[in-house]
Amino acid sequence: MARGMGKQNFLKDSQKKAQREQERQEQKQDKNGSRKRPPRSKSLERRSYACGAVVAVIFGILLLLCFPHTSPPEEITALNATASASASADASADAESAKASEIGPGA
Repeated sequence: MARGMGKQNFLKDSQKKAQREQERQEQKQDKNGSRKRPPRSKSLERRSYACGAVVAVIFGILLLLCFPHTSPPEEITALNATASASASADASADAESAKASEIGPGA
């Protein structure tokens, strides 16, 4: 007999073969069906955080640059009040001129 042939267990060998074949089939199904993502590395995480920080800094700078150009709330209400007063005065002046034009120049 050849060396190692006498101790070979055919039943265990066939079970191992079947198990390996099943694993191969599962791997093929995984590849075809849903692909697993590789885990994100630390460098990708750091890059993502750095990009987020840059965007936040740019947004903050733009906000700070625009803040001095906004009017205080008291000034906005005063401007609205004067605008509505001038609009009502303009409307009354337009109404008077319309009446005058209806009456005519000789009346």
